Amino acid sequence: MIIAIDGPEASGKGTIAKLIAQKYGLRHLDSGLLYRLTGVALIDQDFADDAAFKQAAIASAQQITATDLDNPPAQARTMAGGVMASKVAVIPQVRDILTSIQQNIAKQKPGAVIDGRDIGTIVFPNAEFKFWVTASLKTRASRRLAEYTAKGKSDTLADVTAAIEERDHRDSSRAAAPMKKATDAHLIDTSKLSIDGVVEAMSAYIDAKLA
Repeated sequence: MIIAIDGPEASGKGTIAKLIAQKYGLRHLDSGLLYRLTGVALIDQDFADDAAFKQAAIASAQQITATDLDNPPAQARTMAGGVMASKVAVIPQVRDILTSIQQNIAKQKPGAVIDGRDIGTIVFPNAEFKFWVTASLKTRASRRLAEYTAKGKSDTLADVTAAIEERDHRDSSRAAAPMKKATDAHLIDTSKLSIDGVVEAMSAYIDAKLA
């Protein structure tokens, strides 16, 4: 069974995906982490031009394995890691490599809950269940700032808001697999819902279709 949970940054899809995976005995796969792992390896490098960056990103993606998801470096979860993830995500060859990894992992029994931005449209267009999880920009920025603050980061709300807006634009306007809601995805706005409330709503939808 494949459950695709897509949505913009800080919409809550990652936390929700983990809980849904636990509830239904499936593996959780954070597709965004694959892009963060690809990008974070390039943060401290200098590139002569876009072509050099592209080749380095492709080489980095080729080094990623499923086991890398189990113990990612702390930098992968920073704002800088997120920015680099969206930069490498516009490269078609990188997307092809990481899409293949996702498909190979999720197709193993008993299945998986995958959260990302193009799972229901590109990676698993035939997933049994598709969800689009979103929230207001203000809510998402506040959530992400709280995460960074808890980790001792000194980012400001204005910086985080601007970074999320920039990433939303980059992800939704890229030529390769742009972030968008699948036409058959079930919409859930998490702005005013607790995590438990979202999981309850999603579970009710899944259980009704399984019955």
